[in-house]
Amino acid sequence: MGDFVENTKKAKDKTSVWLHFLKSKTNSEAKCKHCNKILLTSGGSTSALRNHLKNKHLISLDSAKTAHQQPENEEATPSTSKKPKKITEYLTTSDSMELTISRMVTLDGIAFRVFANSADLRRLFKKSNYALPASANTIKNIVMKCSQNVKEEVKFVIASLKKSGKNFL
Repeated sequence: MGDFVENTKKAKDKTSVWLHFLKSKTNSEAKCKHCNKILLTSGGSTSALRNHLKNKHLISLDSAKTAHQQPENEEATPSTSKKPKKITEYLTTSDSMELTISRMVTLDGIAFRVFANSADLRRLFKKSNYALPASANTIKNIVMKCSQNVKEEVKFVIASLKKSGKNFL
């Protein structure tokens, strides 16, 4: 285990896994910027890094647009929009069961026990190949974990914007 540095070569690509990781000087390991976990990058493969982001931080770089992407033409042109952006525009979108449950609990007000007891919701999730947890406490833990991940993602986005010289009014 050695020193870790930014991978400046590939970090410019907005879909690059290297926005979220530091590379070891030996090129055999990478360190997550979110949780400091060190992962192996055997043979230069980034699969483990992508899987870590997807499973631990609910960040999918394969989705059409992530929180860190901007269309190419917007990068060089300053925004002329007077309308302030909503915080949700900076968040990663994903169709994971955990995020779906969290949105339904927080935005739609569905109780934890409804998820645990509803045969219809169970059937619906099963059709999407998700096994809905049977415990209200498990549902609560999923929502709390997603909440923490969203907080971390917002902090990361704000720090990235500050680092790039953006101002907040």
